Amino acid sequence: MFLAADMSLGQPNGPLVLAPPWPYEAVIALVGMTPQAWLLVPKEWRGDRKVVLSAAKIHGAVLKYAWGPWVVDGIEWYVWKCFYHDREVVLAACSNYGRTLKWATNFRNDREVVLVAVSNSGKALKYAAEPLQSDREIVMKAVTEYGEALQYAPAFRDDRDVVTQAVTKCGQALQFASESLRGSRGIIWEAVATYGDALRWVPTDAFRHDRSLMHAAVRNSGLTLSYACADLRRDRNLVLEAVKNNGWALQYADASLRADREVVLEAVKSKPDAIVCAELDLQYNREFSALAGLR
Repeated sequence: MFLAADMSLGQPNGPLVLAPPWPYEAVIALVGMTPQAWLLVPKEWRGDRKVVLSAAKIHGAVLKYAWGPWVVDGIEWYVWKCFYHDREVVLAACSNYGRTLKWATNFRNDREVVLVAVSNSGKALKYAAEPLQSDREIVMKAVTEYGEALQYAPAFRDDRDVVTQAVTKCGQALQFASESLRGSRGIIWEAVATYGDALRWVPTDAFRHDRSLMHAAVRNSGLTLSYACADLRRDRNLVLEAVKNNGWALQYADASLRADREVVLEAVKSKPDAIVCAELDLQYNREFSALAGLR
């Protein structure tokens, strides 16, 4: 009810506008709706530390809009950055908006602040000081929240526990692991369980012949059938699982299965246009087209 785009509006049918002075509770309630609402708050409140601290506990992004006194060479300036120099405010903001660390440059070397930030947003590891990017506890917290944070922790790319945690959260994190771990079956398995196309980062072709691993991959992403060896592309069960996930996987199946009515039917159920990947006899078979619900 406080989200007025123009604070001067007062028409009966216009947005509700609070007349100054704004009560403290109203300011906090407004910011609780969305951080951008802070732009509607009177300037005298935006520089009030108590209000900023309370608002930061609700949503740390308000610091992007807060402003207040910042003393430089004995001169007091009113600038938007001032609260990024206040540890208590920054800590409160990082607890619910970890990327506050991007702007709070004075605290990138502060272990407690960084730990709180990455626990909320693993991406915040990008902004931590280099020594803290080599802190195992901080890195584990980061990859647990955001698997791809592994890219910001080069010291742990060959650490099996850290990498396993990262790919379990997000299979795309496999690309940032060391070559030896990218070839580890256990880690590959965890990666394809969440992102089938993680197979693109596996440095060996051995997995192309691994039936159970390919089943796990196509179950998550049918198009990963393209990575399977020729023998597995003739595996009817594997191909069926792939086309059920994504009909376009039919294009990677062996020709004998592209002429298999059941396989093609499952493919067009998922993607009707995948009929173009079937053998011509089925593409132009009116009986089959009617069965598949195609014109």
